[in-house]
Amino acid sequence: MNSIKQLLSRRRRYDELSESIREHFEEKITDLMNRGMTREQAERVAHREFGNATLIEQRSREVWQWPTLESIWADTRFAFRQLWKSPGFTVAAVLTLALGIGATAAIFSVIDAVVLRPLPYSDVNRIVSVPTYSPSGDWQMSSWPGYLEMRKLNSSFEAFAAYEDFWGMTLKAGDQTRYLNVDQGTDNFFDVFGVRPLLGRTFAPGEDQPGKNNVVVLSYEVWRQSFNADHDVIGKVVNLDGEPYQVIGVMPAGFRFPYGKPNLIYIPMHVRSNFVGEWRTHWLITFGRMKPGVSLQQASADMTHVMQEIGKEKPDSDTGRTAKLVPISTTLRGRDELSEIWLMLGAVLSVLLIACANVAGLLLARGVAREREMALRVAIGAARSRLIRQLLVENTLLGAMGACAGILLAASLLAAMKAFLIHAFMRGANITLNLEVIAVTLGVSVLSSIGAGLAPAWHAAQSNPNKALKSGITSGTTGQQHRMRAGFVVAQVSLSLVLLVFSGMLLLALHRMLSADVGFNSNNLLALEINIPSGDYAAKGRDSVRQLLMPLEERVREIPGVTAAGFSDQGALLGYGGAVYLPLVGQPPDPPNIQRTAESRAVSSGYYAAIGLPILRGRNFNAQDTPDSQAVAIVNQAWVKEFLPKGLDPITQAFREGDGSKVQIVGVVADARQNALEPARPEIDFPISRESLEEQKNTGSWSPYLYVRTAVSPLSIIPQLKKALSDVGPAIAFQQPETMDELLSDALVSNRMESWVFGIFACIAVLLVAVGIYGLLTQEVISHTRDIGVRMALGATRIGITKMMFARISILLASGLGTGLFMTLVIHRVVGNIISIQFERDGIVIVALVALLATIGLLAALTPIRRAASIDPMQALRTE
Repeated sequence: MNSIKQLLSRRRRYDELSESIREHFEEKITDLMNRGMTREQAERVAHREFGNATLIEQRSREVWQWPTLESIWADTRFAFRQLWKSPGFTVAAVLTLALGIGATAAIFSVIDAVVLRPLPYSDVNRIVSVPTYSPSGDWQMSSWPGYLEMRKLNSSFEAFAAYEDFWGMTLKAGDQTRYLNVDQGTDNFFDVFGVRPLLGRTFAPGEDQPGKNNVVVLSYEVWRQSFNADHDVIGKVVNLDGEPYQVIGVMPAGFRFPYGKPNLIYIPMHVRSNFVGEWRTHWLITFGRMKPGVSLQQASADMTHVMQEIGKEKPDSDTGRTAKLVPISTTLRGRDELSEIWLMLGAVLSVLLIACANVAGLLLARGVAREREMALRVAIGAARSRLIRQLLVENTLLGAMGACAGILLAASLLAAMKAFLIHAFMRGANITLNLEVIAVTLGVSVLSSIGAGLAPAWHAAQSNPNKALKSGITSGTTGQQHRMRAGFVVAQVSLSLVLLVFSGMLLLALHRMLSADVGFNSNNLLALEINIPSGDYAAKGRDSVRQLLMPLEERVREIPGVTAAGFSDQGALLGYGGAVYLPLVGQPPDPPNIQRTAESRAVSSGYYAAIGLPILRGRNFNAQDTPDSQAVAIVNQAWVKEFLPKGLDPITQAFREGDGSKVQIVGVVADARQNALEPARPEIDFPISRESLEEQKNTGSWSPYLYVRTAVSPLSIIPQLKKALSDVGPAIAFQQPETMDELLSDALVSNRMESWVFGIFACIAVLLVAVGIYGLLTQEVISHTRDIGVRMALGATRIGITKMMFARISILLASGLGTGLFMTLVIHRVVGNIISIQFERDGIVIVALVALLATIGLLAALTPIRRAASIDPMQALRTE
């Protein structure tokens, strides 16, 4: 503290010192004059006796100085002046660093939010997901009785829970209705997380039993948005899906599970009566908190034993079923999500390396231009270490300025990518530029700038003064300098080619996905999810199929511009439906160790016309398919290929259900993908019109999708659609419809983001390559001016000079492109599961990208080469 005060008061002390020395000098003169000397004689004697006053003052001042800091401050001021005098170099270096650092900061923000930031749960390393699998190895959720057995038999978990999150509920408050996402969990659901509620309590033991389970825990955001953060909300009764629920708790801010779902409420498990003892109906996701001291390997071995015991107990339904343990952090983030992040990190590091190589090239060229200046300073006594420090201070300033510009660029990138990030990553909404990211950005920028300038600074400080002072304009033409500059360009070109190839492959893959045949025409197709509250329908004896869905379908068909409308209980392209296995009558069932399943959906008769799927064989569902009629089904072509023995007519076949009844196959429909990224799976569709009131009661609340095909813009009919729903079902919350093109785009959001990010990085890399090649050749022309002048004086033509320069840049480009192709081949082996490259299929595209980068490099070289060819030999020789 004293040192700081001393530093701040130094100017005052200097003034006081000067005044004190002047006073002593005047006193001496006065004393001598009193002894009889004249003023002039007294001043001469005083000067002789007193000594060098300036030197005394300087040595006295050193007591209050910090030599190292003052030297650095002097270097900083000098660096500012030098950069100010070279605006072209400064702007080029700062922009180059900004491009590399800005991209790095944006991706590090993603990594910080998605990977580094801890999940909002207690002892998260003890929480694991426990997915279960069929004997054939396919993921297959747990049944209710299967979960109860897993919970009872395991010895490794202090809490083993299950949940379902595939639906929502309508919150009704006054005249307002709002659709909310729902987590339906077992009574120990919250015990797994170890997080205390902000208000009230969570589920009590046994509260997932009928009669006790109409309670709800609110998420923090729902409490804030729908209840105005009312602290007296605990104990209040709210209307959810037409039924009364008592609010028992509010979770703290930041808590959410699953993390990707907003507007969540949590209710205890409501098990349908027909699911209570059904071992073959799999609908629950299981997870748990391991006991302290239990390792993942121990818990895995324990669950393997548990599944074997259940298989022995229930050989018909659970033989061969297995379970795996996966850390919850891996489950929530997803293996694909982490792979995508590391891939983007690799891409941005490549851009940063290219930027560093470019800056190093600029600094090397600047060092060559200042070689005579450095040599002169060494010749008059400057220490080489001081010169290196001086140059590194300049580099640090460049890095700081590059960081400031890079942070602005990163903020712009994140703002532009926000929609992608929210959809693509579980915690995408949390991605921001925080203080930690800014601090790391500053550090990376400064270190990158210093690292890029180390070699040029060392080279400049080690130059021979005698040689440099004699060399004149030939400075910078040594073989070592040529090789260093050439190495920077080769590195830039090779890294840029890698980014360009991978970016091109991602864009091609995205194009193939978007143009892939999903089985139906997504144009002019609107999807509306409709949540049907059980409390307003089934619980009151109202038939939602015949009193809501069928009348609504008819009303919507009458809207001008609508050509077809129909319902499905599952969303097309939004994921899979229920998985069922139904054996054919007269055909042997699958053996126990092989469980083939088909997707199961319930659809209305207008669904196929709305989606645009033709009936290839047989008939469509119709008004005669009622709960009292013969059970019927329609299968798709994928089901026929996988399940039907060759030579059999599907229309003559029937399924055999567990109670022995038959389901007649009445039609075959064209394939449509259940998931946008995968081929169509086998599917069995049932008529939604056969849903009886009893089945609706067992189902509870459900959310079918209404599909509307139009001859006009789909968005233009939304007001009429809203009115039709309000007229038919006034208690139903109207959710914003989406076009199928939007849903398809959302399904491919991760792929779009990868392509978008890689495309930006590849463009930045190509831009940096062009700048780097331009800078290299410009320096080549400057350093070879005398050599070119001599060649032309001896008879070399301008065409010959042009060919010589083109030959040099062609060799550099060829070396860089060859290295880049080799790196692409090596890296592809590592990231082949994310970026697929089939050289037989994509070879032409890769060759085109190589040609594109080569062309850009040659175009960047045109101006310097023209300058070289236009050198006046007499002027070049005179400058020497």
